[in-house]
Amino acid sequence: MKKKILYLFLTIVSVVSLIGCGNSESSEEASEAVSATQGNALESAFLSEDHFELREESITIEYGTPLSDDISEYVIAKDYEGITCEYEEISTYSLQQGENGMATFTKDSGEQLTMTILYTDTTPPTIARTEYTYYTIQSHSAYSSSLYLEEIMAPENLPGQPRFFRPSTFIEFFGIDDNSFAHVSGLSIDGISYELDEEFPAMTTIPALDYGSHTIVITVYDVANSSETFECTLNIVAEISPEERELILSDGHTEEAINTAMETLLNQN
Repeated sequence: MKKKILYLFLTIVSVVSLIGCGNSESSEEASEAVSATQGNALESAFLSEDHFELREESITIEYGTPLSDDISEYVIAKDYEGITCEYEEISTYSLQQGENGMATFTKDSGEQLTMTILYTDTTPPTIARTEYTYYTIQSHSAYSSSLYLEEIMAPENLPGQPRFFRPSTFIEFFGIDDNSFAHVSGLSIDGISYELDEEFPAMTTIPALDYGSHTIVITVYDVANSSETFECTLNIVAEISPEERELILSDGHTEEAINTAMETLLNQN
């Protein structure tokens, strides 16, 4: 009988252990949260009522990452209820200049502590899309909906005329981004490499591009010199965008009227 009870007890323990293993990750997270809470409570128990100090004089965070809402991560105090934090991330320009940020913690008594924020940038540049269509015909119907369709259609670049772009335009077209700032270091179009302005590479004017599809290869780097090269396709068409067409239709014009105005406009140039 005693052996049966022992075996039953061991079986129950084994089952409970298996269940516990299945939730080990969530259990660890919960345990950490409880430990942190208990740690803060234990820490506060031995502090004076007016205790107020920084845990660290400075911290390092990834640029673009906000500070935690939990002030106890940065400050040691008896009571955190009356403590506020004032912090604003520095600009990308300031980051490029090597400047640091500051976070100011203020008690309701007016006493303040200032913590230095050191930034890192370990996130490489990213791209949102690798193909973009540039529509050269623009509609101003949003501003002059009472005008005739033929009068409100206007080419941004006349058909057959040069279309000048800059590397900064390609960055916008393809949604190239970084958590700090994406600098252009290289550009080739249809296999031809272009020399960029040393002082303002993103603002270099490149020769005109004709209608059709063009292969754009652009290399960018960030503040931490993480470099990425993207190959993209730019389509240049003598058309209005689908959004522009919907806007004109919403003004009461028909598809036939839009197409006729387009044909007239293209034949004039």
